[in-house]
Amino acid sequence: MKRRMSASLFLAVFFIPAFFVFSQAKEQAFSKRIIGYYINWGMYPAHNSFGPQNIPWTKITHINYAFATIIAGSWTIKGTDDWADVQCGPQQNGQIGQINTMKTQYGVKTLISVGGWTCSGNFSAMAATDAGRTAFANDCVRYIRQYKFDGVDIDWEYPGFVRAPDVNLAGDQGCNGQPADKGNFTLLLQTLRQKLDAAAQADGTAYYLSIAAPGGYDKIEGPITFQEPDKYNQYVDWLNVMTYDFHGAWDTLTGHLAGLYANPNDRAAVSPIDIKDKYNGDAIIKYYASKGVPAAKMNIGAAYYGRSWKNVADGGTSGLFQHATARDFYETPWNYGVEPFYTLKPWETNTAYVSRYDSVAKAPSIYDPSGKFFYTYDNEKSIGDKCDYVVSNQLGGLFFWEFTGDYPILGSTLTSVIFKKISNVSVKIPEVGGAKNPASPSVFCSAIGNHCVFTTNSVVPMNVTVVGVSGRVADAFVLKKGDSLVRPLLPLGIYFLKAEGGAEQMVRIVATGGAHL
Repeated sequence: MKRRMSASLFLAVFFIPAFFVFSQAKEQAFSKRIIGYYINWGMYPAHNSFGPQNIPWTKITHINYAFATIIAGSWTIKGTDDWADVQCGPQQNGQIGQINTMKTQYGVKTLISVGGWTCSGNFSAMAATDAGRTAFANDCVRYIRQYKFDGVDIDWEYPGFVRAPDVNLAGDQGCNGQPADKGNFTLLLQTLRQKLDAAAQADGTAYYLSIAAPGGYDKIEGPITFQEPDKYNQYVDWLNVMTYDFHGAWDTLTGHLAGLYANPNDRAAVSPIDIKDKYNGDAIIKYYASKGVPAAKMNIGAAYYGRSWKNVADGGTSGLFQHATARDFYETPWNYGVEPFYTLKPWETNTAYVSRYDSVAKAPSIYDPSGKFFYTYDNEKSIGDKCDYVVSNQLGGLFFWEFTGDYPILGSTLTSVIFKKISNVSVKIPEVGGAKNPASPSVFCSAIGNHCVFTTNSVVPMNVTVVGVSGRVADAFVLKKGDSLVRPLLPLGIYFLKAEGGAEQMVRIVATGGAHL
């Protein structure tokens, strides 16, 4: 919609996204989110005793600490391993305490992830009543205050989904979904947002809310609609879209674990769910976008592991899109045919295996012709292609599951690829409201030391005011083309940016770095 502009001023309202991170500890400003899941069981030998000291701190913006679980009846939350979470280590404060010490040095934010595949059994009953939702949200606030997290990541797998506990997975709760979960999930996120915002204002900080959003179409809108992203996206700061596990041991045909695009040669079913065309990263990102989820709120997912099948014939495709048999639970160290990337990486150059890259789907695979095993995974090239997709589609960033799978053991090969690709992309911050001017006005920000530098390509001056939630003016300045305006970094908090030009509009922005805007 076009708007009339005065001779001297025009409406120019700009959004500074929550993923633009400033930090005294890190000289470089991250232009995209880079989020890694940290598993509390990673400290044990099965995951090579991966600890907080092994996190590539300079290459990430956020950590999702996995997992906390819900206590039935009280609807409170607790960690899944007290020793690992809050007791181990030289200071006897657990991995959470160690992470808290280190995150302040690097300006990284942490969120407690609640749920996961094995700990989602109590979500449905909790979310079914206002009392349950309120008790849960209040305890989430209690937990992040007590353990110094910066927010909550809800990993409900999945609303409306029903499955029995897996007897092979210790402590697996299964999932007791019901049709009412669809609306109750939205109400849960609304309640969490209200409680987190109230706590943030009281504490003089910002608390974040994210979700692990399903990548499988059957978990969102198959024969039954399970979620309402068009309604709940207003309550979350971002969605981690699980663009992996599209194919695995549950399938009788091999396929890509984390393909970015559909391959027309895929032999997967198209009915009743169109697995062939919809089970890929691009399709699910476009689905959420069609429901009104802003691109800047979506993070695409990457897998630091692979899945495999046995009894796979070559079929002229090196095992891709061929009939297969699921591997048994104990056949691989990570169970059900799952292998970490650090195991798969050396096989790419092993002449006993056939390694290929699907240039259509943007996904690698490995075939073992002697053992007739087929492996699907993410590697440097596929994750690099995902990073390019993030940039070209202006997504908020990329997240991955999970640190311990990277190559080499205790290494950060894949994280380094992500960092190099998207950590310092030149970001054009779009105007809001459709106003135009011949210079396509935009505002650019960068962090330099203890200051923030604002520049613009607008041909007319803008009167910019930054207002805190209390209504107090935190900063005000005039920005003109050619300026490199140096402003002090503000205390951490929630602010509104107002740019005036004959009219004005308020835009909510959230500080994300250190103690700065």
